[in-house]
Amino acid sequence: MGVPKRLTEKQMKFAQVLVSNEGRLNGTECAKEAGYGEAARIRAYELQNPKLYPLVVKYIGELKTLQIPHLNGLKNY
Repeated sequence: MGVPKRLTEKQMKFAQVLVSNEGRLNGTECAKEAGYGEAARIRAYELQNPKLYPLVVKYIGELKTLQIPHLNGLKNY
């Protein structure tokens, strides 16, 4: 089967929900919000595993990097 070359809409939504709610929602809750049903717990684990879904893990890292400048601005308060 191999590694997909593109992220699906659900995978992007999962990554976005995970990063924007870090510390507030766990992976299972993020997977449910992204549209994964009964298997949300398993899917959350798989999507965060770089051996299974390297593009999703990379996208999560990119989103976290984009949030750092925003969070650095909060140190002044």
